[in-house]
Amino acid sequence: MNHRLPSFPTAMHNKVICTKCKKRLWKEEILFAPHPFKDNHYLYACPHCKDDKSLLTACASHHCWNPALFPLTDEKGKSTLYCEQHAKDPHGILPS
Repeated sequence: MNHRLPSFPTAMHNKVICTKCKKRLWKEEILFAPHPFKDNHYLYACPHCKDDKSLLTACASHHCWNPALFPLTDEKGKSTLYCEQHAKDPHGILPS
């Protein structure tokens, strides 16, 4: 049996937040299973509350766990999601 993590949706980077139980999760902690009706699709759920509709991607900024709602695209065309604060200054170079 293959226990390798499936490819996560591009928007789901390395960390997520469960909006139901408020847990912070790394991608490797998320429960996943093949979708029963769609080939090559997966269902994802929180391992604590088992809810499959409450996972939000967290900000891509290193220590930030705020919900990521703002995509920024780099010069190579890769999109990364940031929270409102880090979308304005993803590299932390603007003065506070």
